[in-house]
Amino acid sequence: NNICVETDFMYDDETIDIPDEHGNITRYIAKNCGEDEIPYGLCHGMECNTDSDCLSNKCVSKHCVNNEEEPIIHCDDIYTLPRFIIKESSYMHCGSALGYQCQVNDECSSKDCDNTCSLQPLGPPYFEGSTSYVPNLFTVLLMFMSVFAFSMGLTICCCRQFTKESNK
Repeated sequence: NNICVETDFMYDDETIDIPDEHGNITRYIAKNCGEDEIPYGLCHGMECNTDSDCLSNKCVSKHCVNNEEEPIIHCDDIYTLPRFIIKESSYMHCGSALGYQCQVNDECSSKDCDNTCSLQPLGPPYFEGSTSYVPNLFTVLLMFMSVFAFSMGLTICCCRQFTKESNK
């Protein structure tokens, strides 16, 4: 189905409430782990009893696990750093959720694939929501160099003019 719900961007939600097309709420266990992590005790969180307890629709040994046949589609805000005079930005990208197998970055909601989908390396900028522009170091350096070059040019021009008038 095409019902979307908001979740914590760091995947910290234990459970998630999803309404059906009639508005009835169903609570699912949101935390998943890889099936290969179970024997090593690496799966933490609420225990499941049946597949339908899990958002992934797969319960193994009382743990919700990633279901490659029915992957959870997750959408992330992808953040880009400011460059030169371009302000930082973000855009939405949807794909497989954290922990699912992948081949290329575009398959993951985070656009970060290392055989499995990872958390995106850039989180929300500390100045997100700010309307002010925070220039990066290169921009400040370029502006300083431009002012310096203009000042030097003006000084040279004035000195030449002054020298011409003094020689008369």
